[in-house]
Amino acid sequence: MEHRRRVRLRCGTLTTGLLTGPLLAGCSGAGGGEAAEPPGSKNATASSGTRSSPGPGPSATGLGFTPDPGRAPKTRSEAGHLARAVAGAPANWGPGFVKRDPYESDPGFWLVLVATCVLRRDPLPATVLAILTRYSELPAQDGKGPIRVAAVVTVHRTAKDADWEMAETLEEALRCPDQQLRQGERTT
Repeated sequence: MEHRRRVRLRCGTLTTGLLTGPLLAGCSGAGGGEAAEPPGSKNATASSGTRSSPGPGPSATGLGFTPDPGRAPKTRSEAGHLARAVAGAPANWGPGFVKRDPYESDPGFWLVLVATCVLRRDPLPATVLAILTRYSELPAQDGKGPIRVAAVVTVHRTAKDADWEMAETLEEALRCPDQQLRQGERTT
């Protein structure tokens, strides 16, 4: 039986971890760790289109805000819009980075690391609403090769599903320290 697990490129894993803040912030209610007022209460304020600064108080995420599950995407379309809004673009990596060809992954598939430590494309599992990978690079210059990066955003149906994927991704780096990404590309 073939052992299969989901995988994200190593820099994608880092990006996913970093994007967890903005992803959750996009779905957050009150900022600064304050408790959100129930809808319809006389103290409730509209939060759409506004952004509050993280306050010094405690929060459920440790990032200065408390997520509001009511604002999380419920459909694949909503999740796709969210993924596109938070996925890193070339300018986010630094000056000189450009889009790579292909720039974005096919949203209907994700990469699975098989037992031989080679990536394979599989359809999205039921636990995932959307996934988007954006590929960028700093072109070769001054005798140095290109620097290639990938920003991966995965929108899961539940926080528990996201937690499991992150744990599996970390285990895969130990199981397969040398992985074949594409034809002629490896990461170690």
